[in-house]
Amino acid sequence: MWSRVHIAALTTLLAASHLPDRVEAEPGPPPPQSSVLIQDVRIFDGKNGSLSGPSNVLVRGNKIDKISTGPISIDDVANVTTIDGSRARANARLNRRALARHAGAS
Repeated sequence: MWSRVHIAALTTLLAASHLPDRVEAEPGPPPPQSSVLIQDVRIFDGKNGSLSGPSNVLVRGNKIDKISTGPISIDDVANVTTIDGSRARANARLNRRALARHAGAS
């Protein structure tokens, strides 16, 4: 017949079959959004095919929060990374010149 061990094992198996595959932890506060301030860049307008004058762009999380031709205050923004866009433009000019020299040498 059935022993207490058999009954306990069967009860455990039946109870385990009704448990969820995994237990989700209680959600905590969301992590702070990181922000990026990109300074002194030119923005491409895809509708008319033009570039803006030097501008500043603030991105919070994964959304553009502000675009301005003037300085953007980041006093109220936490976790900000600042990127100097003027250096990227200078590097792009150097790369174009190097590519042109290389193409001319071929």
